[in-house]
Amino acid sequence: MSIMRRVQFTGKSTYIISIPKEWAKSLGISKGSRVFIDLLPDGSLKVRPEPKATEVRLVKTIDLRKGSSMATAAREFIAAYIAGYDVFKIFYDQESSRTLRELRSFVEYRIANILVAEENESYVSYKVIGAPKPLSVNDTLSWLKRLITIIFQEIVKGARQGDAEGLLAVKERDNVVDKAFLVIVRNLTSTLMGASTIDSVGLHSHAEALHYYRAFKTIERIGDHLTIIAENMAKLVKSRRDVSNLTELLEEVMEKFVKAVESLMKVDADAAREAALEIESFREMLRRSGLPQEPLELHDITISLGRIVDYTLDIAEITFDIYSTRSVTKVLYE
Repeated sequence: MSIMRRVQFTGKSTYIISIPKEWAKSLGISKGSRVFIDLLPDGSLKVRPEPKATEVRLVKTIDLRKGSSMATAAREFIAAYIAGYDVFKIFYDQESSRTLRELRSFVEYRIANILVAEENESYVSYKVIGAPKPLSVNDTLSWLKRLITIIFQEIVKGARQGDAEGLLAVKERDNVVDKAFLVIVRNLTSTLMGASTIDSVGLHSHAEALHYYRAFKTIERIGDHLTIIAENMAKLVKSRRDVSNLTELLEEVMEKFVKAVESLMKVDADAAREAALEIESFREMLRRSGLPQEPLELHDITISLGRIVDYTLDIAEITFDIYSTRSVTKVLYE
């Protein structure tokens, strides 16, 4: 809903506008209250009330006594974590104690910056600790790029050295990517809710957040497929099968992944176009090469490799999306 106000002039140099009474009352704003005005990159202003005191904690209750499955409870936990909840109370009874054990294992393995605050015979309480300052979108992309590149390198190294255990350890690397992704989305959500200004994290408009989220999720999915490749590569190494051709392909894909992410970090449409053309050509080469589909491990590696190539192309396309969004923002507001 848009509300029109006329700009007034008071004193010698101050322009003022009134704020809607209904809005002020709904947020408890009265004479003397402080409000914050954010200058957005598109030239508009955002008026918001003073944030609540930092000691106020959002508490999420998950009741396993109602027959919730571990998977459903985990989804509820992650949704609340991303939304910004600080404290999680999980209630359980004897019948749901096994579900609790599974949920605790999941939470403690997959969620970063969280610890057990309280525990008794009826519930377990977790709290989020150390609320980090949100990273800029470029710092976030750099972080994810570094994590994924390390996984690529560990797979290539393990395959060439015949180190099956090293290849299986890649799963732990991907767990770090999963944790990072949840922290990133939590921080992005917090920014869009007004905890910090969008320009402080490198966004030129709120519309860009959608595209950056897609990029973060795409990179996280690449990590999942690299784990699949590592697990199957370990089986091939144990069976003493030659995987030199696969390691060379992985190195090529890694180079294209890095190039696509760097084009996104710069929001460089020309670099993204070049990266996209290279990826399309590489994808066609893979299709024509007819990589072996047997044994099953090779089939699974081929499928995941193709998915990674597709996701890398998506990253280049997201660069076009953000570039176009910024161009429209510039025309409309500048």
